[in-house]
Amino acid sequence: VQPAFVPELLTTLNDKLSLLSQTGVDRVVVLPFDQEMAALTAYEFMQQVLSRLQVKQLIIGYDHRFGHRQPTDLGREEGFDHYVTCGRELGITVTRASEVSFLVEGHSVSSSLVRSYIKSGQMEQAHDCLSRPYSLTGHVVAGYQEGRKLGFPTANLSSDSVATLIPAPGVYAVEVQTDHDTAIWRGMMNIGTRPTFDGHRQTLEVHLFNFSGNLYGQSLT
Repeated sequence: VQPAFVPELLTTLNDKLSLLSQTGVDRVVVLPFDQEMAALTAYEFMQQVLSRLQVKQLIIGYDHRFGHRQPTDLGREEGFDHYVTCGRELGITVTRASEVSFLVEGHSVSSSLVRSYIKSGQMEQAHDCLSRPYSLTGHVVAGYQEGRKLGFPTANLSSDSVATLIPAPGVYAVEVQTDHDTAIWRGMMNIGTRPTFDGHRQTLEVHLFNFSGNLYGQSLT
């Protein structure tokens, strides 16, 4: 909808679906948020989308708003009471969830806070906010193979293939999973540049302990 403004992702769609599956939810419907859907008013969204999905109860966040407001609606506050009225007409019970306040180091947890921690390399704080380790996925590409000559072969990830926010430059302890099996490998990851070589391009290099094999063309998480 706004290609010039794309927030730095913390999770991909597949990540979200995987995390949701762990909650025991029975069904997830992914809606394509395009110009057509963005133009729907709250009533139209409830009528054309939620009713079609046979929604009987809609639970929304305590401060959530949805639906496109028409110019003729500017004088009317379109919020929870309006959704309740629309739902009553459409046979949908609308419930507002209470606010959940979760603090980390005195700060209220939000996606902005998590991004700030990741950008500054504070991964323990990011972990506390997410209640899980932060992860990223990238494709393995050919590198200079200098690490192999030193006895520490590394898998080089293409930064262009990483869809989520890349942490601050530094060396990190990591757990790694390939897209070919479920084994978890421990390793070290360096994020930064290689001044000995080109010195400018961002690199993501991972050394897996006690691993032998060819990872070229695979995806690592």
